[in-house]
Amino acid sequence: MIKPASDTPITGGLVLAEIAEEVGFPEGVINVVTGHGSDIGDRMAGHPIPRTVAFTGSSGVGKRVASQAGSSISLPALELGGNGPNVVTEDVDVEQAAAVGAVGSFTHQGQVCISINRHLVHESVYDEYIDRLVEHADSLTVGDPTDSDVGFGPIVNESQRDDLLAYVEETVEAGATIETGGESEELFFEPTVLSGTTNGMAAACNEHFGPIAPVIPVASDEEAIRLANDTEYGLAAAVQCRDLDRARDLANGIDSGMVHINDHPIQDEPNAPLGGMKQSGLGRYNGEWVMDELLETTWISVQHEDRDYELLE
Repeated sequence: MIKPASDTPITGGLVLAEIAEEVGFPEGVINVVTGHGSDIGDRMAGHPIPRTVAFTGSSGVGKRVASQAGSSISLPALELGGNGPNVVTEDVDVEQAAAVGAVGSFTHQGQVCISINRHLVHESVYDEYIDRLVEHADSLTVGDPTDSDVGFGPIVNESQRDDLLAYVEETVEAGATIETGGESEELFFEPTVLSGTTNGMAAACNEHFGPIAPVIPVASDEEAIRLANDTEYGLAAAVQCRDLDRARDLANGIDSGMVHINDHPIQDEPNAPLGGMKQSGLGRYNGEWVMDELLETTWISVQHEDRDYELLE
């Protein structure tokens, strides 16, 4: 394992490497290399030795990784950005649906690629859904996440916070209304619910990667599917609907690698394929699917009896 200087911040990769070392992984099986992505990343992704290059991150960087890997005929396995829709039909228990929506939008302050980025709610339950979603947002205690009484921590850095503030400001200027939140103190960005939003507004059309819940009214299942698919991404989605046949039809109509019915989309199971469509990536992680990404198929034949070989004339 290549260790950084003592003053380098501890990251998740370093922690995992140290755990692997402690439990007895052989030296060199897991390596952590720190540095600027355009230097180390390009060198690793374009190196001729790896047969598969796995990357999780933004679609922009993912395209660069895929390009570098392709130059060495390596297979890229990419889990990239998302803009997850949450379709809510008129037959739901609105309180339950809003609870699901709150978890999907506000877990880890919305800093999850498979979080809910947009709520597409049937117009007949739209107002009630917003009221319940606001209640859930306002119930969250913002502060130091190491405090057992706190359920909502900070945004990762100032740049991300500034982007979130800009998305909210642009969305309000376009005609949306802040129902709750919308402001920050240092890196603590308030859980935010926006009403009167459309699919083209900044907080909805971008992967905001923060605790912002734009709620968009829809009049029909057809409109919900159209809006859900009106994005370059296709990673994770959710459908809240009591009629399971109808819910499956909705799920089948959404261009997404993962769709969760009557649940939030922040799901990752070792026996289920994780990955997306369109600009959300290539390939699938977990289970037998990631084995297909990491292994190559070879045909080996054995002839047990002498054959009569004749040259073709």
